[in-house]
Amino acid sequence: MSLDEALSEPLAPVRDDGFSVGVLLAARHAEERRRLLLWGAVFLALLPLLLLLAPLAQSAVTLMARISATPLFAYAAGVLMLLWASRPRLLRL
Repeated sequence: MSLDEALSEPLAPVRDDGFSVGVLLAARHAEERRRLLLWGAVFLALLPLLLLLAPLAQSAVTLMARISATPLFAYAAGVLMLLWASRPRLLRL
């Protein structure tokens, strides 16, 4: 029997008793733990920044509410809406 003939024959099945499934599950759990640790570290790193920006966000919302109540803003929004509605359509289906 030549080497080519020996290599072309199928191999006998090997019993692994769930070993490969166990290895894949362990790898998946390790990856999930790593992701959880990474996102937890990102959240903890950004938490002080979020706490510092909370008062600024409140004042920004108040400022935007005041600006949006002005007639100039309403006029500009209306003009932009009309421009958007009358834009040329490239594909008419």
